[in-house]
Amino acid sequence: MNPVITAVAVVIALSVLYKITQFFKWIYRTWFIIGKEINKFPGEPLKWPFGNLHQTPGFNEKLFDYQKELAAKYNRVFRQWFSPFVPFLTLCHPETIKVLVKTEEPKFTEGNAGYLLAEPWLGIGLLLSGGQKWKRNRRLLTPAFHFDILKSYISVYNEEAEVLMDKWAKKGAKGESFEIQTDICLCTLSIILRCAFSYDEKIQET
Repeated sequence: MNPVITAVAVVIALSVLYKITQFFKWIYRTWFIIGKEINKFPGEPLKWPFGNLHQTPGFNEKLFDYQKELAAKYNRVFRQWFSPFVPFLTLCHPETIKVLVKTEEPKFTEGNAGYLLAEPWLGIGLLLSGGQKWKRNRRLLTPAFHFDILKSYISVYNEEAEVLMDKWAKKGAKGESFEIQTDICLCTLSIILRCAFSYDEKIQET
C-alpha cells in the first residue's frame, strides 16, 4: 500500500478514535460526575430518554408558567434534565442564589450554552469571568457598590421602575407584543443620569 495513503488513513483513524474517546469522556462526566450531584436535588420524575423534556409544554410562553409552578412547588431549587445529556439546576430563592453569587469558585463557562449566548453581549466581565480575573474585578468594584452607598439611591431605582412598569402596563393592555430593549435602555440611562450626574429630565417619558 502507498505509504502516503497509509499515513493519511492512520491520521484519520486516530482523529476518529480521539473524538470517540472525548465523547465517552463527556458522557461519563455528564452522567456519573455532574449527573450524580444534580440528582441530589429535588425535581420532577425522570423518564428515559427524555429526562424531563416530555413534561415541558414547549419552548414558548407556557414554559414560563410551568417554571413558575415548579418554583412554587420546590421553593428553593429544582433540577431538570432536557434529554439524557443536558442537566439544569434552577435556583428560585434569594438565599439560594446568594450562595452561588457570593462564591469564589470558578464558574462553569466552558461549553456552557447560557454563558456562550451572553458572552458576545456582555463580554468577559465580572458576570462571566472566573478565577483570578473575577477576584480582581470584584475587588475593584466592591467599594463603589457598597450597600451603604447604594441605599441613598433606592428611591431613584424605585421611581424609575414605576415609570417603566406604567409604560409596560399601557402597552400590555393593548394585548399585543412589544419590544422592550429600548424601554430598558432608557430606564437604565435615566437611573445613571440621576445617580451619577443629578440630571433628571424624564428620559423615559420622551
